Amino acid sequence: MLYGPEWGYVKLWQQLKDFRDWRIMEKEAALDVYNLTGAPSRASFRMRGMALNGGKRVAAQGGYHHGFRHLQLTEFVLEDIHLEPGLNRIRLSDAAWNLSKIPLLVDQVGATLSGVGR
Repeated sequence: MLYGPEWGYVKLWQQLKDFRDWRIMEKEAALDVYNLTGAPSRASFRMRGMALNGGKRVAAQGGYHHGFRHLQLTEFVLEDIHLEPGLNRIRLSDAAWNLSKIPLLVDQVGATLSGVGR
């Protein structure tokens, strides 16, 4: 799994005394997930992050959504996502970006394979 090209990057060690590597999502971004098997599979994903300077509501395909709050780390969980062999893009979006301009800071994304051939 890789961050798509839409993601930004920042270190907040000067502002927040935090030495983590943060990925930044603005209006929309994707996670590029590679199924390296020859068969469809299913996986669950956990994305841990926080909003900066307000609240941010992130939506993902399949009707998933999660509200992030200012400087409060929470996890956005996407379960039972169908993955075809090869590249799969999990698209994330913020419908309010043009009004609020609140970035999402992400420090971790993890995946768990839940089944092959389902």
